[in-house]
Amino acid sequence: MATLRHTRYQIAIIEHDQLLMIRFADAMSNFWLLPGGGREPEESEIACVEREAWEELGVLVAVEGLILHQQDQPDATYQAFKTYRCRIIEGRPKPGFETPNPNDPSAGIAEVGWVNLAAPQTWPSLIVNDLYTFNVLQQLRQALNYH
Repeated sequence: MATLRHTRYQIAIIEHDQLLMIRFADAMSNFWLLPGGGREPEESEIACVEREAWEELGVLVAVEGLILHQQDQPDATYQAFKTYRCRIIEGRPKPGFETPNPNDPSAGIAEVGWVNLAAPQTWPSLIVNDLYTFNVLQQLRQALNYH
């Protein structure tokens, strides 16, 4: 059972209309999502975003600001989602560390990839067919004035 955490802090790295995402895979699931996670005790929101970028992507980022705050899509772990626009200041994105499932040592970040926010018709089927991720990307498109 997942530990209930109030807010998931997500990372939106966008370069030339391309949004960086991670693909998580384990024995039971395979899906794309924005990098991110929950805050540690005494950690600020910005410090959380910076730590998650390092852990999940292997990059150092500059946090440029909050672009999306969702409180209407709670899931089994999080009650709210805050997405911060970030810029890579050091490193090349690569699959980082995700707390592995003790029952499945192969679980984790399988790959990183870019999706074109300006061209949703090019998104992989794993995104289009995942209602949660698809909706997040549509809300990001709206927040960033993509039409």
